Amino acid sequence: MKILMGTLLCAVPISLWGNAHALLFSSLFLFTFVISVLKNKIEYPLLLLALFQTTCYRGDFGYAPLLILPALGFSFFHFRPSTWKEFIPLLLVLCYNTMFLLEFKHTIPLQWLRTTLEAALYFSLCLKIPKTSFSINRHLILYLSGWVLIEYLIFNQMRPGGPLGSATAVGSSLALLISHNFLCNKKKDLRDHILLFLGITASILTETRAVLIVFVFISVWYPICKSNNSLAFLPKIIMVMLSGLFIWYLLPNDFSIKARFIDLIAGKLDDSTAWRLQAWKAAIDVRWQSPIWGVGLGNFKYYMENIPLYPALPHAHNVFLFLFAECGLIALMLFLIFIGYLLKGVYKSNLAIEKFGLFLCFMIVGSVDIIPLFPPCLFIGAYLASRLISFNTLAKRPDQVEF
Repeated sequence: MKILMGTLLCAVPISLWGNAHALLFSSLFLFTFVISVLKNKIEYPLLLLALFQTTCYRGDFGYAPLLILPALGFSFFHFRPSTWKEFIPLLLVLCYNTMFLLEFKHTIPLQWLRTTLEAALYFSLCLKIPKTSFSINRHLILYLSGWVLIEYLIFNQMRPGGPLGSATAVGSSLALLISHNFLCNKKKDLRDHILLFLGITASILTETRAVLIVFVFISVWYPICKSNNSLAFLPKIIMVMLSGLFIWYLLPNDFSIKARFIDLIAGKLDDSTAWRLQAWKAAIDVRWQSPIWGVGLGNFKYYMENIPLYPALPHAHNVFLFLFAECGLIALMLFLIFIGYLLKGVYKSNLAIEKFGLFLCFMIVGSVDIIPLFPPCLFIGAYLASRLISFNTLAKRPDQVEF
């Protein structure tokens, strides 16, 4: 199985070079799923689906869930669902494909609803992953960081975007995956430490400020998770902060991340910061165009073209403003309900502090961008969200303790 997965991982980027990548990937996906069902392992087809969804950034990634339709049909006859909850993934696939055909055949603007169904599909499938499994986490860190390091070391590309085609997207996704492994994996081995080192190195090479903020946060949050005494973690946090300041001092002043923070402290706004501030102001203006339903997913940039005060902006660079401007008040309220659902799962967990730290990392990234809650990072966001509530809260033996 390991040889098969290694072959599939190598075949993913190679297959995308040709026009027949969808056919080749579909064949690999179905072959992997058949074997994984026989082995009772759902991680392998989900991993392949994640690689497909994250690699098709420059193409049409909208039909990715189409590949899972026959796979779900096969699993339906194999696992024999007995409760209504086990039918949810199959219903989501059917609804998604219905929306996809309506939008394609009749040009009905259902993109936001289709994206919601796609996210729900990934989320419901990821809930089936065993609680103690970090297989998908490890593979995604290796895949994203390996691509970034190759672009940087071999092709001399500054701020490499990896398979996602965006330095901010791949850096933020890596930061969240690393936070998940670092905070929640209680059985780290040498493999995990090597992957964490590669992931941290690759994410820093993207020169994304949100990545640095997330790493500073988890380095402070981790001692709190490890300490049973409310004040015992303070010396550790002080040591971490002093070490961080020393490393910060050693970095050259022209290093992109450091230069941006220096300008920000001095009251100077670089282009990226000014761009985000303009995007937030524009989103507040756009929301009044259609406050209930929004202007439509992907239409934010078209509305900006008619407003001379703002530059061309692809999106609002904030999850909440993005949903309010493009999808309206109803979608924003549904998203807030979903956040409450996640927090309820975190509260009931045996690892509530660790999981709440991961949730805060989500909020840090979501406050400055829409990653990873939308394509091409949609699967990563759904996977990590599923880990927030998929807990073994009634552990009876040491080997049952949740991770």
